[in-house]
Amino acid sequence: MTQILIFIGWLAADAVAWLSGFLMFFAVAVMAKPELLTREQAAEYLGVKEATLACWASTGRYGLRVVRVGRLCRYRKSDLDEWLESRTQNGEAR
Repeated sequence: MTQILIFIGWLAADAVAWLSGFLMFFAVAVMAKPELLTREQAAEYLGVKEATLACWASTGRYGLRVVRVGRLCRYRKSDLDEWLESRTQNGEAR
């Protein structure tokens, strides 16, 4: 009986270790994935019209980074935040 309880305890500890490793891997994978916004979402986030973003993307104006997914344009939220920060001067937007 004691041997069975030891085996069950070992099995439970091994399962907990495996599960915690899996959850850590899953958390890192989810956190590493950049948040991609549609043109509509990015325009709303920046406070401009979708057509303005389309124009900026096609002309390369302002150097706003665009992720092309086939024929679609997506925007990383982190890129938008960096772009906004680069456009900020002395605490006020340019």
